[in-house]
Amino acid sequence: MDPAELKARRRQLGFRSRRLLAEALGVSEPAVSAWETGRRKIPDWLERYLRLLEERREIKKILEDDL
Repeated sequence: MDPAELKARRRQLGFRSRRLLAEALGVSEPAVSAWETGRRKIPDWLERYLRLLEERREIKKILEDDL
């Protein structure tokens, strides 16, 4: 994952700000900023975590549609 992809996925998941994503991840806002701007390497675990967030949202949507 590159910085532009991270930013796109953050927005796709509904996190309008870096701060909101940082809170969901349990990291600092400057860390997310550094990843999105390419100043720091994006950790390997982040892609897996974002996939889990996407799956959680998909499951929640399915359940809401069934109600």
